[in-house]
Amino acid sequence: MTIPCRLCAQARPDITQLKFETLKLSSAPAFILLGVEPENIQRPGTPTKFITGLQNSVTDSKIQPNLAFEISPYYMTQKTVQSNKIRFNAAKFMLDRPGLFETIARTATVSIGTSVISEKSFGNLQKGTGLGIGMRFQLISGNPSDAYRNFNYYYLKNQAIERIEEAVDISDGSFDISKIFDATIETFINSDLQEFKNNTLSRAEIRRLRKELKSLEYEAISRKGTKSGIPDVLRTKRTEGNGIINKSLEILNRKATPLAKQGFMLEVAAGQVYVFEDDAFSSGRHAKSGIWLVPSFRWDIDKTNPKMSLFDIMFVGRHTLNNQSAGVDQTNYLDAGSKLAFTRQKWSMNVEFVYRYATNPREGLVKNYTYRLVSGLDYKISDAVTLKFNFGTNFDGNSATYTQAKKIFAIGGINLGLVSFKPNADIK
Repeated sequence: MTIPCRLCAQARPDITQLKFETLKLSSAPAFILLGVEPENIQRPGTPTKFITGLQNSVTDSKIQPNLAFEISPYYMTQKTVQSNKIRFNAAKFMLDRPGLFETIARTATVSIGTSVISEKSFGNLQKGTGLGIGMRFQLISGNPSDAYRNFNYYYLKNQAIERIEEAVDISDGSFDISKIFDATIETFINSDLQEFKNNTLSRAEIRRLRKELKSLEYEAISRKGTKSGIPDVLRTKRTEGNGIINKSLEILNRKATPLAKQGFMLEVAAGQVYVFEDDAFSSGRHAKSGIWLVPSFRWDIDKTNPKMSLFDIMFVGRHTLNNQSAGVDQTNYLDAGSKLAFTRQKWSMNVEFVYRYATNPREGLVKNYTYRLVSGLDYKISDAVTLKFNFGTNFDGNSATYTQAKKIFAIGGINLGLVSFKPNADIK
């Protein structure tokens, strides 16, 4: 599919024809406080209505099944006008720049996970079933891809130049050319830009646009000095812009566009764990609570390659409160860590390191820290199915066991999602 470009006819680019490519399905945050998470640090991916996570992990030297569900209320409740089916508009997702509260609403998810608990991780509590409840949402949701942003910038710049040409052409010579330039530039930036539904310009890009248009004004007036010569300079600049736009379109039309925002993101997550000792419902009690921040940044490291090549760096800061009266642990935890991930089409490789510090260790504690070092490999079979495998060493139970030798663990699993993918949709 191709994106038409008819600048002379004032056509807008058809972003809905891009070849969108979804990313892997992420794991539910409900797993994290249970201590059986395949990934401790995650960057948000393609929005989904529903994800089921099935995995096998080694708990107390035995292979145990774990199960989690995650839902997105926004996509579960939003319906299209045409039908009662809930559809996800890929183009609208990529181009929208929602405010803070709308960002939270669109990205909020709720998850529930279950697992056989490890006695080491829950102190004096007896072995049984753990129930994890988690939620997450974004405060900053990222930006469209660099390839699209580059195309979009020069497209809008050429639109501004055409508005200036029109204003100069209709003036009768009695007006100050500099004032015509200034008025047209400010009208375009402060008003006309709102007409373009494909406008993704950031504040920095708008400042850059204003600066470059002012430079064009000075160049046109200083070189020609008269009204009759100014259109030649404007046409030359617009022709140069057309060349850049056409090259950008070539890249966009042959490249798989990642269906996930790039640049900086900031996510907030929280969770709680309840333990049912000996699998008895009556013995259920609250064990842990936690809250964490996940800032991350994504680059498209090969902008001209038709295949996706994404590099992510992520960080986490987490505070976990243990139910000390129930004997889960006599201290709380403070986690800090980072993760590197590389995605190439359907494959994703990652490695993460998280340091855990006991914030208020009891007297006589020999060691007040532990760590997690895990590598992972994911393969996206389809938009709805992702296979996962993780291998490494996890946190050492609770603070009473930090001095024991670390053990290797492995987790294999599958994530099943419901995307309701609608790539070729009008942007309403």
